Amino acid sequence: MPGTRKTAVILISDGLDRGSKTPYDKMLNELQEQNVTVYSLQIPDRSGGAYRRDQPKAKVIMNQLAEETGGQVFPFEEASTAAKFICDELRKNRYLLSYTPANVSSYDARRLLLIGDEGITLRTKSFQPPNVK
Repeated sequence: MPGTRKTAVILISDGLDRGSKTPYDKMLNELQEQNVTVYSLQIPDRSGGAYRRDQPKAKVIMNQLAEETGGQVFPFEEASTAAKFICDELRKNRYLLSYTPANVSSYDARRLLLIGDEGITLRTKSFQPPNVK
């Protein structure tokens, strides 16, 4: 299985895309396939969200990128707290739970409901297999 080791990226950004050549969806899919967790330190968006009116807002992108890879977003002002949290999480609190249903195509989308006991925090990746049939 590709990407079974723990890999993390710490992204320091305001979240604005200033002309990437790789589409966001393709980049996100690659991160998910390689099991890369993205943690973000978000710098305030100085444009007030008006940089590109037809594009998703910077804060939304940063949250989506972290959430869909199993990471978390921190304000830049809390960098020391974020560093401690990320180090602790990668060192001792990361478990991989995988599920493969029988008699179902691996390319079909599915939803799972995970419920943790009291005191357990669950974060999931919203990875969907590529739409190839």
